[in-house]
Amino acid sequence: MEKSSVTEEKIIKAATVVFMEKGKDGARMQEIADHAGINKALLHYYFRSKEKLFSKVFHLEIPKVVASIFEAYDETDDFQVFLKSFIDKYIDNIYPRKNLIRFVLWVGEKSKIEIAGIFLNSFKKHGFKKNPVVIEIEKAIETGQIKPVDPSNFAMSLIGMCIFPIIAGPIAEKMFPGTKVNEKKYIENRKKEIFNLIWNGIKVD
Repeated sequence: MEKSSVTEEKIIKAATVVFMEKGKDGARMQEIADHAGINKALLHYYFRSKEKLFSKVFHLEIPKVVASIFEAYDETDDFQVFLKSFIDKYIDNIYPRKNLIRFVLWVGEKSKIEIAGIFLNSFKKHGFKKNPVVIEIEKAIETGQIKPVDPSNFAMSLIGMCIFPIIAGPIAEKMFPGTKVNEKKYIENRKKEIFNLIWNGIKVD
């Protein structure tokens, strides 16, 4: 039983690497088997199809993306403090997970898996009726801390600004010569630029 569990874990780890690199369509079961150090017949014994293996990997990895939001979420009555903290922590959380972020976006475009539903269910399990970032934005508007904005669009813009260099790193580096999206100096400067741009646009004068 223990050996069976170890073999399955090896398969899942190998499949995660291959799927994140090539997506479901580009991945081959033989390649996953080779990466796991087993034969293809044994791989099929544990997972009858690539679709089942892919689904297993996805549902193990998606909670990590959701977790990156909650790990960056600090509830506070001061929205300026919340915004800066969220940007700093969210970027710190997602940079080491850049392959995972790309993988999830890839899945969302290519498959029929309802990613939005997975996120919403996770928010509810944590006691939120919707995205907690949206809730904080709404609270800040109600208390007069920021100008009236569309909370959902604001949240999408905030998260989009944080993840863009990750999902489009090679393109960004070519479009903006001298940019090195993986360098610590760039990452720290990116945090400041995002905060200043957003806060200067929404703060109440």
